Amino acid sequence: MNKEAIVSVRNGVISAVIAGIILMIVPSMREYVVRFLKWLWLGVLWCWGTLVSSYSLPGWIWLVVFAFPIFGAIDIFLGIKNAISEPVSMSKTDYRSYVEDSMFGAIWRWRWEGNAISDLCCYCPRCDGTLVSNYLFGETEFLCENCNHSVRATIRGGDKYYAIGAVEREIGRRIRTSEYKNAEQTPQMD
Repeated sequence: MNKEAIVSVRNGVISAVIAGIILMIVPSMREYVVRFLKWLWLGVLWCWGTLVSSYSLPGWIWLVVFAFPIFGAIDIFLGIKNAISEPVSMSKTDYRSYVEDSMFGAIWRWRWEGNAISDLCCYCPRCDGTLVSNYLFGETEFLCENCNHSVRATIRGGDKYYAIGAVEREIGRRIRTSEYKNAEQTPQMD
């Protein structure tokens, strides 16, 4: 019997055992689910009765009176949380429009997902073709296949993931120091 057949039989046995356990548990759990749903329904009926009962004010007015401060408190909390999580110097319209720059001899483009960089990719400054990476002796070279495989960028220190991390760190540095504002107007070559 080959390996694929053994794996297929094993998976079938595991599925059958799990299905048997589920079928054994479902009838005993049914009673608990029915009790919970009855309890939940009684809670809904109690809430309805409380809302339509007569107090000094009808229940629905009390509900509205307490709902506004709760929503106000939630709004204040979320406003404070957003103010703390996003520094003042980095407003959304500022740095999120920064999606292209020239670094390490190549043009880098990316997009923002929240506050994180995603889809970071490098392009040839000469023909705008996508560059491919080549790891060689502790450095990553970025080659252009359209320009006779010529090296367009080199980042020393590690493999492709190190190089991408170095570019992300440089983007972060340029945002912190506001250098990116100059790069948006005139791309600079390193």
